[in-house]
Amino acid sequence: MSGVVYYRYITHAEERSIRRNLFIRSHSGTTYFAVHPPSEYSTRNDVREKLAVPHPKDYRCGPITNDQAPPWDAVSPRTVSPQQLPDGTWVPGGGTECATRQTVTIIEFAPLV
Repeated sequence: MSGVVYYRYITHAEERSIRRNLFIRSHSGTTYFAVHPPSEYSTRNDVREKLAVPHPKDYRCGPITNDQAPPWDAVSPRTVSPQQLPDGTWVPGGGTECATRQTVTIIEFAPLV
């Protein structure tokens, strides 16, 4: 997939941990990334709506190029379906995500608005 890159959307707490360790691995053991194109978002609302994340995200980290990407051994690239979040809000989905069980090195961050 030429020209494809991956982004992770994170909270302030996760950002501090990544800067300290220079890698990311979710506590659950499965780390999700958005696939770009089409999923590069610059606002918290876009991340929530398109990726159906239950908690607000503060940063976008990446890009991770296709040749730097880990194996997508937990979730192959897929489109996020419309779904109801734990607070009862319905979001449309439509973003593309994938996930790995591997540790990923991350060094670039951009704040979301």
